[in-house]
Amino acid sequence: MVASAYAARIAHRAADFGVTIEGRVSVDMKRVKARKDEISGQSRTGLESNLDSLKNCTVYRGHARFESPREISVGETRLAADKTFINVGGRARIPDMPGIDQVKYLTNSSMMHVDFLPRHLLVVGASYIGLEFAQMFRRFGSEVTVAEMSSRLISREDEDVSRR
Repeated sequence: MVASAYAARIAHRAADFGVTIEGRVSVDMKRVKARKDEISGQSRTGLESNLDSLKNCTVYRGHARFESPREISVGETRLAADKTFINVGGRARIPDMPGIDQVKYLTNSSMMHVDFLPRHLLVVGASYIGLEFAQMFRRFGSEVTVAEMSSRLISREDEDVSRR
């Protein structure tokens, strides 16, 4: 989606580079989503295949739970190790905002299924993921507003040293 948004931005700015595009530049979000789905599927399939064929690597699929400080179970299989690395991934945190239960909203996950161009998109939270979606949809042609409760964007990241 980022690459498609970049292509849309370059097409809109073609005249700045001496390139004339006859007619109106438009974005077909259904095709953008279909391209994203295809690339994402190929990436996931390739990664799984590589892991499955990697020497000294066994992939267990299923729900895991700790049995002791050094043991976990995945389904019926019990595994033991001195160290356990937990990659929990990222999930959207729905903010405790009055009225949020009364509106339809999108999260970073459900946003990946959008196959239409919103006229106006309000991004609540200026993390790097929120800003990436804001930039993409602005380049696609949506009007975008970003709302952040912190005093700066990407507040969980280190401050820019030049600002100190």
